[in-house]
Amino acid sequence: MSRVWLAAPIPGWLISARQVPDPVFSEEMMGAGIAIDPTDGMLAAPCAAEVLMVAPTQHSVTLRTEAGAELLIHIGLETVALQGRGFRAHVRDGDRVSEGDPLITFDLDVVGLDAKSLVTPIVLTNPGEFRLEPRVLDRVVARGEVIAAIEGRRRTSTEREIQGATRTAEVVIGFEHG
Repeated sequence: MSRVWLAAPIPGWLISARQVPDPVFSEEMMGAGIAIDPTDGMLAAPCAAEVLMVAPTQHSVTLRTEAGAELLIHIGLETVALQGRGFRAHVRDGDRVSEGDPLITFDLDVVGLDAKSLVTPIVLTNPGEFRLEPRVLDRVVARGEVIAAIEGRRRTSTEREIQGATRTAEVVIGFEHG
């Protein structure tokens, strides 16, 4: 399977998702990831992808690469409570984007003053199928700089034997501010 390189969707300080001050991201409940503490308010596409969903409050976007890897990019922490104030989406569900295309702009002051944090997690939400490989963490990155790669996971012999089996589960995690 080919490798997909991820460009920094926003400039700032790059960290592991395990350092994000929110257990949903730091304990990787939604998947493995990285995060950026942003220095400007324009979120761009980290790679070519399809927009699966822009949150109604415009604080997050979910993308799917051509290979099928799904990425959630969540601007700030507890930003759903802002109910869209300070955010402006430039894409809609179903749009196709290229690396660097604007996804969402946001007012750093408005969001920064009312959110728990501006730290922006970038999470691979289907880690059973793909693996996120960050490059060097704990450093400043520019928008467009390569920060990670996504590769398909190789199936073990046990996984090949049960390949046709499918299981589905619905999980609801209730958090006061999303």
